Amino acid sequence: MRSTAPARGPLLVLLLAALACLLSVAVPLAPVVVSTPEVSWPRAGEPATSTTAMFMPYRPLDVTAEVPCATVASVAADTAPGERAVLVATAPAGSARGRERSLSVEVADGRVLVRSSGRELLDVAAGDALPGGPGCALRVSAAQDGTVVTAGQQQLASAPDLPVPEVTAFATDVTGALAAAGAAPTVLAHPDARFESRPGALKLAVLGAHALLVLGCLLTLVLAGRGGPRAPRPARLGPAAPRWWRRGAAGACDAAVAAALVLWAGVGPLHTDDFYYVLEARSVELTGTVGNVVRYFSVPEIPFTLQQLLLSAVVQVSAAPWAVRLPAALCGIGTWLLLTRVVLPRLVQDPPLWTRPLAAVVLLAWWWPFNTSARPESLVVLVSTATLALVLEAVARRRVWLLGPAAATAGAGVAVTASGLLSAALLLVLAPRWWPLLRESRLGALPTAGLLLACASVASPLVFADASLAAALTALRVHDEVGPNLSWWQEAERYAALTVGVDPNQRTYARQVVVLLTIVLLVGVTAALLRATRARGPRVSWVVPAAAAFSGFAVLALSPTKWSHHFGALAGVGTLLAVAGAAVLVRRRPTRWALLALWGVLVAVAGAAFHGPDAQVEYSAYGVDTELPALLGQPLLWAALSAAVVLPVLVRRRRARAAAPGGERDVWPELVVAAVAVVLAGSVLVQAGSVAVAAHRLRGSWSVASDALPALTGSSCGFADAAVALTGQRTLDPTTAPGGPAAADAPGGTAPAADGEQTAGLLGTAPDGVGVWSGVPGAEVSTPWLSLGERSASDTLALDVLGAPAAVTVEFTDAAGALLPVPAVLPAGDGWRRVGFGPVADAPPGAVAVRVRLRTDEAAGTGQAPVPAVTDVYRRTGQTVSEVVPPGTHVLLDWPIGLHLPCYEPPVVAGGLVEPVRWMVRSATFESTPPLALIDGGGSYATLPEVATLTPYRGFLPGAPYREWGDLVLVEYELPPGDYDVGAGERTVPGWRWWDGAGPGPSPQSVLDGAADG
Repeated sequence: MRSTAPARGPLLVLLLAALACLLSVAVPLAPVVVSTPEVSWPRAGEPATSTTAMFMPYRPLDVTAEVPCATVASVAADTAPGERAVLVATAPAGSARGRERSLSVEVADGRVLVRSSGRELLDVAAGDALPGGPGCALRVSAAQDGTVVTAGQQQLASAPDLPVPEVTAFATDVTGALAAAGAAPTVLAHPDARFESRPGALKLAVLGAHALLVLGCLLTLVLAGRGGPRAPRPARLGPAAPRWWRRGAAGACDAAVAAALVLWAGVGPLHTDDFYYVLEARSVELTGTVGNVVRYFSVPEIPFTLQQLLLSAVVQVSAAPWAVRLPAALCGIGTWLLLTRVVLPRLVQDPPLWTRPLAAVVLLAWWWPFNTSARPESLVVLVSTATLALVLEAVARRRVWLLGPAAATAGAGVAVTASGLLSAALLLVLAPRWWPLLRESRLGALPTAGLLLACASVASPLVFADASLAAALTALRVHDEVGPNLSWWQEAERYAALTVGVDPNQRTYARQVVVLLTIVLLVGVTAALLRATRARGPRVSWVVPAAAAFSGFAVLALSPTKWSHHFGALAGVGTLLAVAGAAVLVRRRPTRWALLALWGVLVAVAGAAFHGPDAQVEYSAYGVDTELPALLGQPLLWAALSAAVVLPVLVRRRRARAAAPGGERDVWPELVVAAVAVVLAGSVLVQAGSVAVAAHRLRGSWSVASDALPALTGSSCGFADAAVALTGQRTLDPTTAPGGPAAADAPGGTAPAADGEQTAGLLGTAPDGVGVWSGVPGAEVSTPWLSLGERSASDTLALDVLGAPAAVTVEFTDAAGALLPVPAVLPAGDGWRRVGFGPVADAPPGAVAVRVRLRTDEAAGTGQAPVPAVTDVYRRTGQTVSEVVPPGTHVLLDWPIGLHLPCYEPPVVAGGLVEPVRWMVRSATFESTPPLALIDGGGSYATLPEVATLTPYRGFLPGAPYREWGDLVLVEYELPPGDYDVGAGERTVPGWRWWDGAGPGPSPQSVLDGAADG
């Protein structure tokens, strides 16, 4: 019934709400102060020397290169015919990329040559290009509107719309007096740091005013009062069990869930994107914005930055894996409390005692494989569950003001990630339930709705507090150009990634089990309720959980990426769906055949899902029993287990019915609930068992679980303290044939030494002095025996092979002369390639010496292919990563592997520049393609291979089954880095556009090429 209280200024309330909404629109349009650094080369007062300078984005806003005319003339006169001299260039000499994308000013055969962004701009005689006179300089000015070449006041060439050249170095061949200050070439460039911004004074005022207005809107909602008597507070658990038993069971479940979530944050497997988000969070302290410092030209993640901003406060205290994943555990605990204290009691009247442990199992089955991560889905779950809880409380208690915080949390969800739209979707889906509250409000429906919209407008300051609309539009364009960017109608790609995708980490059994069972329950329970046999009893709402889950799956379709990781956003609504579905089946009791059909589909889907891989990421996979989940991939097993669970219930009911006719007779609904419970409990137990087995198997080595606490306390450098990089190699010492005649015998004789043609391509791949032996067509020959030496766990054995031999066998022998042959698996190819044999400690027990037996086909050497050859077995010597690279060093860490290397600092990507690094750690997981940071078209270090030599040292983990984790890469620069000056600068710009001369922002080369062709 509408309140009879007089309306209190509805027009003023509308004005208040409208003003708050207006200011939320003004936030992204308000001026920001943008960083505009300036790079000048050479250093002030110093001679010009070539130096590495890696810009990010690769093309600065503008570049101006000047060479005094006298210097041009002198160098041109001194350059011999047929030779070239570089006056100034923005890439190292000989760089193929630099020739197509950078700037170079050269002289050759008395002519001046200017080339920029792949286009020849000038080719004239030096005399024609130099008007002479004091202050005369050859100048190349490249800006967003094109490039102009001038000498003095004379324009020599122009190229409108030519992109600004890339800068990877400042290079020159000018030396001696001509390189001194005043005579040397110079370059002035402005890196593109447009996204590093802070709010201006006006924007701060707008933000403050908006915050006050939103608080005013919330206060007004409180004063609006309720529209009628509120419902009594619901029971959190049904009264069937004694109170002490209910409290004990609830407390035990609370403690178990909290402990499981917090513990798993430390010992649980690595998530692929953990370190990716940690890097973004760490960029906030340096740049003031959430930059994608791995790829996408380091543009900000606008509008989805809230989670990284919160995580940045954590990483400033500790970057240990347990610390950065602890916020996700806290989100899980918050979600658990909201579900069990508010949401479930409001939707399931007098929840049975068994719903609490069922909810615990379901939530853990969702959380462990998806949300124990630095990714934002855990925050989405908390925010969406809070939105749902606030709406349900508002409706039940008739408190319209609770809709204000609900609208605010929905707005906050928008700032988290694309799946954060679930909060807004839940608010809209439940509108039929809360809209009557607006009509009952003392303010009236329209003013109250305006207040709710104003509360939801908190999304704007959360997204644009220190950013602008122009920054958001540019960042979204860059993400679209770099990709991936899939449409809603391609949502099937996500389900393919979950079930049959090429990336096994995205389709693990644990993910498949919980997602597929949730889909079966959503469809199956809805269908079964059409055949319900009872409409009485305690109330259970199925519409709200079903609508919430359906909204969640629908919202995922709006995401431009289709990774299975995003399913983690459904953990809250998925848990609610499973528990409410179980309760509604037990209370409404659909027909036997409907329940049997649902039970059959559940156990069949569970059996198939457990055949998914237990493919953990990187070093989380070490020691894992990959066959364990498949043992549970039997539908009959789950059918039997669920039947065994309900059998006592059936017996008890039959006895009770015999004593007092009229009670429940069948257990078909309970059979479905038991199937859900045992399958999801099985998933949780297998995950826990997998981690425990791995930790036990690696007890003499290193594991994620064993390192959790030492890394958190700072007493460990994590994976770097145990992982070995093979940084050296040496030959084995010759020895006589050990033991008896078997070891001394070589069936085809000793292999002849390889000739010069065969050894030509071996330089650098094997140690100096290693023996190189040729095969004999139609025979099997052996290399001399070599002493195995100490059985080190940090060294490995290897040999190199040339051509395509019929067979290569590494033959070990013990002190008694017993032969222990190990066939070699040869990599494809005809040239020299290395064959690894794992750690020396893993050589056959008792082995003291080793040789190689080489069998060659009779036709070998008759065609183009060379006669096969092999080297002696040699030792590759290893050191731990922390021994090679001291803790505290700035290291370029590959995103899949960097989380458990907490004692290394990521390089600085700020001010439109990237910090030169000495070392890089590269993962083996995706080594078929370049690391994301090195991918051309957005990778922050994509230009690194152009300016440096990368020497990889292969790595493995001693004490674990031999598996190479990737490479420790030594970076050696062709030119010494950093020999230039960087000056700070700022400018205030409006929020809706960039300043004149800033251009549209970075784009991949493919887009620039397309624009040029167009």
